[in-house]
Order: sequence, then structure tokens, then C-alpha cells
Amino acid sequence: MYCDSLTLTADNVMAVLYAANKYMVPQLAKTCVEFLQKEINVRNVCWFLQQSMDMFEENLKIYCIKYIEEHS
Repeated sequence: MYCDSLTLTADNVMAVLYAANKYMVPQLAKTCVEFLQKEINVRNVCWFLQQSMDMFEENLKIYCIKYIEEHS
């Protein structure tokens, strides 16, 4: 955050998203959501949907629902 450099991975993205929301860093939260949208597949979409609802990430929630509709 201080150096404007970030390496998101599947292992850390949810924790970073949580921290971004907690400390009100909207650009970081947006970056995390964009990363997650690229990682969604039929195996993890329901988990991502649940996480998006837990973290009140409306954009990710909508994306997950659309993904489910398109791939069901």
C-alpha cells in the first residue's frame, strides 16, 4: 500500500479484500474484485458468491450470479 505495489494471489486475495474494506481503501478493493472475477470458475463460484455477500461486495456478487446463470 505504501509503495503502490501489490502481488495478489489466490491465497491472499480474500484477506487483502477484507483489509481493503476494513481500512476503506476502495481502489485496492476494486483491484481485488477484478482479480477474483478473473479467477471464477464452476468449482469456486458459489464460494466466491458467499464471500461477496459476507463482505458486502455487490459488484462481485452480481458477477457471480451472472456467471452461475450463464454456466448452469
